[in-house]
Amino acid sequence: MHQGSIRLLRLAIPLLSLVFPVSAASLKVNLPQQQVSFDYQQPTSLEQLLGDVHQRAVKEQPDRSVWQYVSWQAQLFDLTKQAEIESQKQAVLMRLQQLQNEYPNSGAKSILNQLQAMKFKSRQWVSLDFDDVQSQLDANPILAGQFELNLFPRDNSVYFLGAVKKPQSLSHKARWFLSDYFEHIGSVKLDAASGSYALVVQPTGEVQIAQYGIWNFQPHFIAPGALVWVPFDNLPSDYQSLNADIAQLLSNKVSYSQ
Repeated sequence: MHQGSIRLLRLAIPLLSLVFPVSAASLKVNLPQQQVSFDYQQPTSLEQLLGDVHQRAVKEQPDRSVWQYVSWQAQLFDLTKQAEIESQKQAVLMRLQQLQNEYPNSGAKSILNQLQAMKFKSRQWVSLDFDDVQSQLDANPILAGQFELNLFPRDNSVYFLGAVKKPQSLSHKARWFLSDYFEHIGSVKLDAASGSYALVVQPTGEVQIAQYGIWNFQPHFIAPGALVWVPFDNLPSDYQSLNADIAQLLSNKVSYSQ
């Protein structure tokens, strides 16, 4: 499928969707990497949560390493919306299975296996930079319910998945474009893969189209921790939205092993 026919929009969930009525009883936020949780008896601002996390990190001096993270790689998930993500995942898996059944040489089986092994949760599109949250009113929503805050050490790898013979990861190179990475990796793409563009899921969850072919090259940025999804090329008409559907699902992928 030609990249111009894809409409990729980040799953931008309005901040208002995180604001709950005062009647909401409490807030519980799990931090799986640190194996701690923060419990509040009433709806609480994101600023308060991040401030408490920082105080806890300072207190845990003997084991500060588990509290080290970069805000633009951190993730906040709404656990009350897990059923929605599971439904989205199953819909994509079903379409991939149908594609594999109809076109056995499409490479869909490989992609199906990759997605089945990943964890997905409902990511909330808010900045987790404490300065942003403090200084911008619309960046400081009130939270209530059950959330998960995924904080982990800086990830300096770039991951290559999708229509590839085998998933790969390479150390991030500041001035490299996709063509540089693919040249370093070698022959990794399946015959069904696009050779001129890929979908880059940045650590923030934003999905971008990166054009790297000789004829269509456009400068593009790939951040440390990014996931490069090598898409299908020339999908059948009934499956034209599949690349975009997969990219939208991947924007909710849980980063870092838990």
